Amino acid sequence: SQNTLYFGAGTRLSVL
Repeated sequence: SQNTLYFGAGTRLSVL
């Protein structure tokens, strides 16, 4: 589950 959260955060930063 931590991996999923980290991945989501990275994707969000990329979008920003």
